[in-house]
Amino acid sequence: MSSMTESYRRWWEAFRKLGELHQRGWQKELAEKTGCSTKHISMVYSGKAKASIELQEKISEYFGVPYYKMVEYGEEILKVLEKQKFFPHYTEVMSLPRSKRFDRIVEIAKEQTGCPFVVFNSSVKEKYEKGELTEKEVYEHVKKCMEAVQKKGGADLPDE
Repeated sequence: MSSMTESYRRWWEAFRKLGELHQRGWQKELAEKTGCSTKHISMVYSGKAKASIELQEKISEYFGVPYYKMVEYGEEILKVLEKQKFFPHYTEVMSLPRSKRFDRIVEIAKEQTGCPFVVFNSSVKEKYEKGELTEKEVYEHVKKCMEAVQKKGGADLPDE
């Protein structure tokens, strides 16, 4: 989902938040009302598929919110998330499928530190894939490693 337009990203954030607030079974009901499969609605909700503008409007209507208000609401959500400063580009990373997040986090840490190459303890990726580390923990570790390389030539990499 890294190819999200800004307005789609805003709409999607609002969709995610409204989905969180609804009771169990809402995706099935939404699928029936929009004429889509439950699987497609689930994939749009998770960020694995993109909704057409027509589907965005139908989904907005389902939640009782005009499309333009969904975009405005999503913008407010993004502002709050960015203020929390989990790490730079947090909302972008979280909109990606989990399988692509690790590599994007590493790219962001590399950009932030200016390190010419990627350095981190190999167990970090393994722990992330097992769900033992959060995206924030991965970012902090990788950034520390790259900063150590920049400062000391990499002699002492931080432990995971």
